[in-house]
Amino acid sequence: MPIQCYRCRTPGVIKSKCPTCSRTNETETAVNCMTLFNLNSNSDPSNLIVLGIFVEKIAVFASIRASHTIVGEKLFKFLQEHYITFANKMISFMMADGIRLTITALSTVVNLYINGKVIPREFRVLPEAKGNKTLIERDFLNAAGIVLDV
Repeated sequence: MPIQCYRCRTPGVIKSKCPTCSRTNETETAVNCMTLFNLNSNSDPSNLIVLGIFVEKIAVFASIRASHTIVGEKLFKFLQEHYITFANKMISFMMADGIRLTITALSTVVNLYINGKVIPREFRVLPEAKGNKTLIERDFLNAAGIVLDV
């Protein structure tokens, strides 16, 4: 993948060196903070949990560090097939190289079922992410009474 500015997509530069996105006239503010992880590994299934959604069972990865539930590509398609509507939501997060990125994500609330409990959760979708897995956040784990032994 070629190097490009995260903000304006100028090829060959990173945002901190981008002539288009110079920080001289930029005021940085944060409305909220998100911790995002992109999980593409099946090597350690110890944090895999099975939840009910509608009449189906889904497998999700649990993280004690994730602050929000991020829906994977397959679950996103499943929700679309079940006519779940999504709203656009601006989110701001920090990339691995320390660059703050603001994007338009999709958001909806879905009831999840586990151990006889119904737990409504806000799902966020990163529309440009491909091949990612669903990651469930720490607040869901607390609400469901799940303790991870990691």
